[in-house]
Amino acid sequence: PSRAHAQVFDGGGSNEVEGRTRPGSQSLQLYDVVELAQHFGVSRISALYRLRNLRLLTEGEFERLKALDEAGQGKRVASLLGYGDLEDSEGRDRFRHRFLTLAFETHRRDEISRSKLDELSKLVGLNPSEIDALLSEGALFDESLGVLAAQ
Repeated sequence: PSRAHAQVFDGGGSNEVEGRTRPGSQSLQLYDVVELAQHFGVSRISALYRLRNLRLLTEGEFERLKALDEAGQGKRVASLLGYGDLEDSEGRDRFRHRFLTLAFETHRRDEISRSKLDELSKLVGLNPSEIDALLSEGALFDESLGVLAAQ
């Protein structure tokens, strides 16, 4: 995976070229995790677990980065980079937006029930009656397209 392959055209034809990155140049650092978490609107610990599950981090790298974050270093790096923590209102709003969008889409695809959508919505402070109103007005799902609406 560290090898880059390319075909280079030199006027007379193409040549295969292969290169490798410098050893150690691909290791993830805490600031990478902070950037990733910020970009996707998730917590740093969620980003770490996802990276480990994708096998982009070894168990040792995961434990090292997790320990740094638990010691408060992740928060310090986020602050240094000008990012707030998910506990701040902007981070909470971004997370809430992404969470609800995913919940609505999963329900629209009939992968979760309406009761599960209500349960998830309550986790971020949304009243199920607000969802009822939007569903009955067709504001969440367009029934004419044959997608799931209120059950």
